Parts: sequence; C-alpha cells; structure tokens
Amino acid sequence: MKDKIIRILKEYSDDDSKRGKLLKDFSMFVIRFGVFVMLYCSTTILLKNELGINKEVADKMFIYYSYGVGIYMAGALLPWVFRQKHNIMNIFEKDKNIKSKEENEIERNDKGE
Repeated sequence: MKDKIIRILKEYSDDDSKRGKLLKDFSMFVIRFGVFVMLYCSTTILLKNELGINKEVADKMFIYYSYGVGIYMAGALLPWVFRQKHNIMNIFEKDKNIKSKEENEIERNDKGE
C-alpha cells in the first residue's frame, strides 16, 4: 500500500506523466475559478445599487475577495507542493535525511558507485 501511494505521488511530481499534466490543468482551472470569484463578486456588489463605499459594502468585498484569493492561492500552490526541491515526496523516502535525487546521485558518483 505504501509503495502504491509513493508511486502515485511520484507520478504527480513528474511534469511529463499523465497525472502531472492533470495536476497542472486542475491547478490552472482552480486559479481561473479564483479570479472569476473575485471579479464576479466585486461586480455584483458594486452594480447592485451599492456604488457608495460604506462599511457594509467594504465588508462584503473583503469577504468575497478573501474567498477568491484563497481559491487562487490554493490553485497556485498545488503544483509547488509536488515540485519544490524539498517536497512532500521526501517524507516517503527511505533515507532519513532530506536530500533531492540530484544530491543523492552526486554523492553516489563521488563515492564511485
């Protein structure tokens, strides 16, 4: 079971795999949805005869922009979770120290393996 989870997570971290491409497409969809939420909510609030900026309008806009920015950031950070140097995959690595694959390969080459 652990090997299957590791294999699936590695497929998400690979840009050329099917799951990696699906992750990138899903991330772009979530980013677009977050921008849509921000634009839609701001235009509906401002065009509902509430063109004056008072406390209630500012509160509504802050809440809806917070939702939109939260969705946008979730979509933007989703691929980063799998593609950074010290990413989530290092939890499942057999080595106890956190190193990238490149660093491990360089060490093996230096030792002459």
